[in-house]
Amino acid sequence: MKLTNIRKQRKSELKKLFKNRKVSNWKGKITSLTTGSDQNAYVKIKLHGSRNITIENNSLYGEGILGNTKTYSNLTELEIGDFVNFSGRFMYDYENKDYLDEWSSTEYGSMDEPEFRFIFKSINQYNPIEKSDDSD
Repeated sequence: MKLTNIRKQRKSELKKLFKNRKVSNWKGKITSLTTGSDQNAYVKIKLHGSRNITIENNSLYGEGILGNTKTYSNLTELEIGDFVNFSGRFMYDYENKDYLDEWSSTEYGSMDEPEFRFIFKSINQYNPIEKSDDSD
């Protein structure tokens, strides 16, 4: 019951933060990158600065990145583990549980390791500035 209450609070906060569900220039790390039988690209990105929030498009719902786009072309030069800068919009939550469509199979998963469905507008490689090692 406590988790359900926290999830309701999160929904309210997400609604305030993402009124139009669009984001720009977010950073993350590619954790999965595939091409579906439809020849579109599907990607999962772990959100930078989060413990375990995943942003992804979904092959089951045909949300792939089309092969004739700049975003697809950019993805061909990337691989799992690369840092990226991305923009787009979260899918609408038709079940009205989270405001942003989150598709974990359990409430615990939704809260501890949320997987948000997303339509990518752009994905570009991002090179984080590394701390210099002055120990030499």
